[in-house]
Amino acid sequence: MKLILDMYFDRKFFITLIITFILITPISTITHELGHLFVAKKLGYTTVLHHSRLSWNNELLEKLKNQYEKFQIQIENNLPFEGHEEYNINITILNKHRLLIILGGIFQTLFLSSIAFLLLLYRITIKKRNFTTFDWLLSVVSLFWIREPANLIIGIIKGIKLKNNTYFYGDEVKVAKLLGFHDGTLLLPLTIISLLIYIMVFKIIPNKKKKEFIMAYLIGCPIGYVIWKLIIGPIILP
Repeated sequence: MKLILDMYFDRKFFITLIITFILITPISTITHELGHLFVAKKLGYTTVLHHSRLSWNNELLEKLKNQYEKFQIQIENNLPFEGHEEYNINITILNKHRLLIILGGIFQTLFLSSIAFLLLLYRITIKKRNFTTFDWLLSVVSLFWIREPANLIIGIIKGIKLKNNTYFYGDEVKVAKLLGFHDGTLLLPLTIISLLIYIMVFKIIPNKKKKEFIMAYLIGCPIGYVIWKLIIGPIILP
């Protein structure tokens, strides 16, 4: 039995895939943050890139922070205060900017992974080409859509743990809130799309390599996340 398993399990390919998923996990995180950064820069904000988030600031934001600290009671209780009309106008501007900056990261991640998926689909299902190293790379990048179901799972776990009746998490929730929609308005349909893409990717990849790919994915991504989020990331980009 062991001999049979060895014949159909490509250990070298399996290890290569694990390393690929470990490396691609921080890459997906950084490129996501660069999507935020690009929009923030275009809007005139100074930015600082961290390993899993982006800090952005400008004179308007600083002014709003100072006003909030000075008139916190009035603002939280919707009471009039000196300069409240200007404050409300600036808050509206800030929220528009925040929406665009958040969308920048979401768009970058989903656009990149969608292009990879469509190119993979075209090469394999339409052009009927043999699977190459490039196609394996396209398959890996297509799975950047993992952020959608991952955010949903994190949100559910946090909601159960904190018992706060909030079961959604991530940038998609922030967008929904800024638009005045239900928290899951964006995250739920994107999660459904991601699952459909996952099914298609796993159907497209060669049958004889499916088990190596799936196992490497399940092992490599969590390892990559932990290494980047908790070990290397905070050192390189604190």
